[in-house]
Amino acid sequence: MAIAASALAEQQVVLALLGATGQRHPRLVARLAPAVEAHEAHVAVLADAVPEGVDVTPSSSPSSSPSTGPSSSPRSPSPSAETSSSGAPVRVPGRRSAAMAAVARAERELGTTLKRHAFKAESGAFARVLGSMAAAAAQNAAVLDTARGARS
Repeated sequence: MAIAASALAEQQVVLALLGATGQRHPRLVARLAPAVEAHEAHVAVLADAVPEGVDVTPSSSPSSSPSTGPSSSPRSPSPSAETSSSGAPVRVPGRRSAAMAAVARAERELGTTLKRHAFKAESGAFARVLGSMAAAAAQNAAVLDTARGARS
């Protein structure tokens, strides 16, 4: 089940970004909590679908924004580098609005990727699970975008 392993790794990347964002911006923890809960549930479902011994190490950073170097203060606009459970750097912008935008972007990208996985799935039931996960990621992105706009 290469699709399940890939989907699991991608869910873990977004979950690491959510965790790092909450650590960098504690005031966002409550706002990010529903997305964290959804991704934790998705990780549990996908972990059961991945055969023993299959590597599910995330291969990329959950943020596509380039690094401009380590942050010198918590309010710096430069991204902060945290480390995910896989050892890959997780970059979180110093401004809350930019951090929320990065999380929303990661959710949208995850939703698109999960839809692609659903089209490739050989099992109709598994395709529906992946489609539901894609819908959840799209909903997370929409909610985070709305929350970000309300605070601007």
